Amino acid sequence: MISFIDRFINGITMYRLTLWGLSLLAALSILFGFSGIISYDGFHLLLSLFLLLITCWISNTLFVRLFHAAPSVESSPITALILFFLIMPVASMKEALFLVLTGIVAMASKYLLALRGRHLFNPAAFGAFFSGLILGNG
Repeated sequence: MISFIDRFINGITMYRLTLWGLSLLAALSILFGFSGIISYDGFHLLLSLFLLLITCWISNTLFVRLFHAAPSVESSPITALILFFLIMPVASMKEALFLVLTGIVAMASKYLLALRGRHLFNPAAFGAFFSGLILGNG
């Protein structure tokens, strides 16, 4: 039994574990939003997560092709999930555009602010920084 657990744990990468943990927390947040346990509307939370996941995935795919980089399956959803927790849920078209722009900038920072193929800043942290400092919204 111990060897099974050991093999299972050793087979999980840190990126995969982070993705699973953040996904669980996001699902609980959306569920709590729909049930009224938290003050954010479940639909707005779901819309925000959807916009971030799609934006980060598309922009990451484009940047991987543009910079001929090795793709990472977990990178864009992890960035999207972190931004989901850092930025207020969308309630208007203007906020949706802000969210999309933040996701694009976050993924761009991974490729534009890199040294020897390694990003200098966490993409989600840079996206949040950009949204707060440059866009005046965070």
